[in-house]
Amino acid sequence: MLTYRSIRHTASSAIEALACNLESLVDKYADPADPLVEATYRYAMECERDFFQAAFEFAL
Repeated sequence: MLTYRSIRHTASSAIEALACNLESLVDKYADPADPLVEATYRYAMECERDFFQAAFEFAL
């Protein structure tokens, strides 16, 4: 079950540090002009959006 606590955990400093680390690796090794990189990043952002949208809708 998705709870406020689980959402807060997702936004914790440890998760933020991991996201920054992964982002720096993408910046270092991935070519942003590569269509596969763009599509993969877009999909990841859509998944994140959908996760939080579902939590919002569940709370209503």
